[in-house]
Amino acid sequence: MMKRFVLILVFSLLVYPNAYSDILSHASYQGGYSGNLFNDSLAYDDVFNSFGGSIQVYPSNSVELQGAGYYTAYSGIPDLSNLYGNLSVKAIHDSYESDFSLLAGGNLYFQNYGEEFEIYDYWSANSNVSGIYRARYYLSFTLGGYLTHMKYVNEEAVTNNEFGGYSGFNLTLPGRNTVDAEVQVYRKKFNSILDVNGREIDLEYDFIDLNLSFARPISESTGLNVSYLHRIISDKDQFAVAGYTVDYLSPWSSLWDGERVSLSIKKIFPKEITMVLYGSYFEKSYVPVIDVNPSSDVSRLRRSDENVYAAVTLSKNIYFTNTLLTPSVDVSYTDNRSNLSLYEYDKLLVMLSLSYGF
Repeated sequence: MMKRFVLILVFSLLVYPNAYSDILSHASYQGGYSGNLFNDSLAYDDVFNSFGGSIQVYPSNSVELQGAGYYTAYSGIPDLSNLYGNLSVKAIHDSYESDFSLLAGGNLYFQNYGEEFEIYDYWSANSNVSGIYRARYYLSFTLGGYLTHMKYVNEEAVTNNEFGGYSGFNLTLPGRNTVDAEVQVYRKKFNSILDVNGREIDLEYDFIDLNLSFARPISESTGLNVSYLHRIISDKDQFAVAGYTVDYLSPWSSLWDGERVSLSIKKIFPKEITMVLYGSYFEKSYVPVIDVNPSSDVSRLRRSDENVYAAVTLSKNIYFTNTLLTPSVDVSYTDNRSNLSLYEYDKLLVMLSLSYGF
């Protein structure tokens, strides 16, 4: 019921004449080739096409309503084709007379797959609130919290709840250098039938994420950003269950600790052409997984990965009267090394996108 409501709202607004300045609409297309759909050594590849759109409505200067819907179709594995929808509301309280701003929001979203992958169908709800204090023109502090509930609709035993808080600061240094730092503390709670006797067990994992980033201009048309993530799981030795086998869709895919460092360079050329170069290096150590093999033997698998990722994006803005057309090309390559042979893989992704804002 919710997904029908989301799609009807989004697409009816997209085709409605945009007669008011407080309504922004986008239609988009993405198509391309993925060399490794499931991020594993089986190396299934396919071509895909995605169509959809979004709309932002501003009933006042402090409120944004947004709806979005997208359908992605795969050629060789049609049941991986999926429908995604989202509804969100954001509100901000800000005043020139105060150094404090308050932001609050909520989201409802879902994703549905074909019959072979319908176990991954889900809906989710999220709420968040945060405050920003501008201590100086060059220094601000942020404090916030959020709550998320995620339900796999075709697997009644599995839920994925998360709640947490975060705090950080933004500092602008001389020479237009910017430093951002944030600490996020959160808990993931899974309700699932995990053991071989079918008993329902609640799993709780506590996380601490430390995010640091540094940005600066290299020239008038070029900027650089370096970021670092360090994640800690306090209950790392508490096992999970293999269960779902598609790695990037699995409820357990986020149960890891480790480090990531990334670098991006953005260059703006004449005639509204933009190039972004991005690279990252990841080290991930996952929680132990209970795996039951065909001979009914139970074993614990500990997975550790090293991941190198590189990408380049080229885009161009083309302006018309009250509209913006942005074609772009994305090419990325992933090299993943793991102590488990299933997750030894590389991946090439080539994608053409077309965004139309009106």
